[in-house]
This record gives sequence, structure tokens and C-alpha cells, in this order.
Amino acid sequence: MEFLLSTVADLDCVEDGEDVIITDLDRTGPVAAKYGLGIEIADFCTPENLDKDFSEADIRVKKKLLALRAANVRQVTFHSPYNELYPCAIDPMIRKVAYLRYEQALSLAASYGAKKIVIHAGWLENVYFKSFFIKESVGFWIDFLDRHPGDYIICLENVTETAPDFLTEIIRQVNDDRLRICLDIGHANITGTSPEEWLEKCAPYISHLHVHNNKGVINTENKASNDLHLPPGEGVMDVETLLLKAKKLCGQDLTAAIEAWKVEEAAIWLKEHDFI
Repeated sequence: MEFLLSTVADLDCVEDGEDVIITDLDRTGPVAAKYGLGIEIADFCTPENLDKDFSEADIRVKKKLLALRAANVRQVTFHSPYNELYPCAIDPMIRKVAYLRYEQALSLAASYGAKKIVIHAGWLENVYFKSFFIKESVGFWIDFLDRHPGDYIICLENVTETAPDFLTEIIRQVNDDRLRICLDIGHANITGTSPEEWLEKCAPYISHLHVHNNKGVINTENKASNDLHLPPGEGVMDVETLLLKAKKLCGQDLTAAIEAWKVEEAAIWLKEHDFI
């Protein structure tokens, strides 16, 4: 299993009591090079970054990646835009926007040498019926993959989905090796279904993991506040056991991106637990 650090760009967090902005490769790149980790490019998670000063951002990322590759950072994955993008949207115009953004992501990923693209599955509680979500997502991805031949893997990520079959049914029905699952174990831990069950049921379809920890469901009114993105060694999950189990259950191409705010602490944990 190959490990990467996510650049988790444009996200606010708190360090030492002060608000800070986590900025792309400036922060994660040196840590990845120091510990022999790959990089998951998340600089374009916010869709407007594909439009606003796009060329500057693209040039900046390419320049930094070139330097990191010289420092032996080889493995690269790409996180697609996700804000308000819903493949199963009821309004066909919204689906068209999602389609366009994913096309942009596919093109960018190829230009960075990234063959795995992470895309949020797009479930919205209290908006979609589960059966509608699965059926319409299947149709969307069959069409998208048919129209975009190539050597890549789209990994659908669980975010607010409450059980593994939200994703496994989409992958099973699309039946294309280019559509797999990115299991986010941190998100799984705050769904009401255990991350162990998520892993066991999704394993045949998993190509990528997102790894971070949290304290479980501690706030039922604001569910998003439970998504703490702590390093693997902080929080209530036994991340070591989950990763060892993933190595046994998932395919040989398995990769895992650390999505913790404290990037060096996460890298140290991987080293201390003999994952790198």
C-alpha cells in the first residue's frame, strides 16, 4: 500500500489556538519528500479554482510537483472539485455542471500524471431517495466513462452516505474497472455504521483510502463538526488495525492519502507504525 499526503488546500483549521489556512504543496510537499510519501493534489477541490486565475494555479502546482519529483515524490493522485456538485441532481442543468467539472478534473489529473481521481459520490440527506441516488448515479457514470476512454480510475468517496451499499451498488451496476471506491474511514466513523463494516463490505471495490481520525459522533445537531481530520493516532478509531485489514482485503493497487491537518504528526505516526 502506497501512502500519500493530501494538500487539503483552501481549508481553515486551528493550530496552537490560531486560525490558519492550509496551503497546498508549500506545506505538505516538504513533509512528503522527507518521509518518502506521495501527494494528493487537492488544490482544485473548490470549483472556482478551476476558473479564477486558473492558469496561475496550474503553473504553480506543476512547478512545485516538478521539484517534488526531483526529491523522489513519485505517486500522485488528484482530488476533484466537490462543492455543490451532484451527479444524481434532479435538475439536469446541475448535472451538466458536475459533468463539466469532472471533465476538467480528468484533464488536469492527466497533466499532473495522476491516474486516480477522487470524486465525492454526492448523496444529500433529505433531498434524494436512496434508490433515486443509486439509479441516477449509475446512469451518470456509465455515460461519463463511455464518453471518456482512457487509463484512469475514478474513486467515489463516501462523505455523508450512511451505509456501504450506497457506493457498492453504484460500482457493481456500472461494472467498469475505471470506477472504484475511495473509502474515507474518518467519514465512515461518523455515519452510524462502523468503519470496520464499511471496509469489509466495500473491500472488493476499494482502490484508494482517505485516512484521518475523529472522536465519533459528538455533535448530533451539526454533523459536519464531527469531521475533525485528526492524525491517525488521535481520536477513537484504531487506524492501525483498519489499515492492516485493508492491506489484506483490498487489491494490490491500494493507495491511501492522509487527510489530517497535522501533516508531519501523521507522517511520523506512519513511520512509527511501520507503514513507511
